[in-house]
Amino acid sequence: MLKIVGTESCEASMGIDSLLVTVEGDNIDEVLSSGAKQVAYDERKNHGLHGAGISAAGGPFPIDVKTGNAVASSEMAEISKRLSDIKYRITFKLTQGMD
Repeated sequence: MLKIVGTESCEASMGIDSLLVTVEGDNIDEVLSSGAKQVAYDERKNHGLHGAGISAAGGPFPIDVKTGNAVASSEMAEISKRLSDIKYRITFKLTQGMD
C-alpha cells in the first residue's frame, strides 16, 4: 500500500518553488509504479502547487520498518531474511510550472 511519509518544500523568493515528496510502498515495483507517481502528484495541491509537475525522482531505497531507517547495503543480506520488515521509499521532486 502506497503512502506519503514525508514532504519538504523548497522556497524561492516568490514562495514555494518545488516540493520533495517521499512515498513508501511494500516493494520496489510498487514505488516505481505510476500509482506512486500519482500519489506524489496529488500531494502538490496540499502545498498550493496546483500547476506543478514531477521533474525528477530518486531511486528506490529499502527501509527497515522496525527502525524506520534506510537499510545499508551491508545489512541487506541479513534483513532480506525478514522480508516483512522491509518497505521501500522513493522521493519525487515536483516543480512549479511557469504561469
